[in-house]
Amino acid sequence: MVFVALFFSPTVAAQVVLRKIEPNVVVSDTLNPVTNPVDIWIAELPKGAAVIFLYSEDTPDYRVRFEMYDSQLKRLGHDDRLDDMKPHFGTTAGGTYYLVVTALYTTNKTISYKLGCAIVDIERFLVLTRTGDVFSFNITIEGGTTTFLFLLDLDDAFNPDIYVYEQGQKVGWCRNTEDLDYIIWEIGSNKTYRIDIVSASGAGLFWILKMVYRPSL
Repeated sequence: MVFVALFFSPTVAAQVVLRKIEPNVVVSDTLNPVTNPVDIWIAELPKGAAVIFLYSEDTPDYRVRFEMYDSQLKRLGHDDRLDDMKPHFGTTAGGTYYLVVTALYTTNKTISYKLGCAIVDIERFLVLTRTGDVFSFNITIEGGTTTFLFLLDLDDAFNPDIYVYEQGQKVGWCRNTEDLDYIIWEIGSNKTYRIDIVSASGAGLFWILKMVYRPSL
């Protein structure tokens, strides 16, 4: 860890401990606007597609901003919506990136968040060939974890969706019209689900990414 002063923008100027996050790992930490209003993480990412995401608790009451900067401190993306999940996704040039998590609320309240960088193996794609085409698989979710399942495509003319089934009953879905859909599990015991990836429109390539956070014992 390195103690640094970084100036990202007029709204982000912080002297903080700079910590590193590894690719394909989910970390957890906390924010408090009084004692710890800003966290800055450094990520060394390969060239290619990735999903970099922030998942925070109590977001409707405690707004959090998530920003991504390149090595020249150019802001590549930001999200301060009142959503638990804030993903940045697409292709990166590779190199050093800074991930900035900022508490925008003023109450002396500590909230937790999870941060991850899911790297796409571009050669391990799957294909849906037409509207209505389905790709199905089973997935076992480990109890006591936070598990993220991402469906990424990179074609604006292609729109696949996720449907989740437990013992034949539909229990979840994600039908985003953007290039990223996701499901999040936080369950107490192991369960197996069937996942259907369905093309709502068009044909194209897609990638499935699974990320798991396991709390320290």
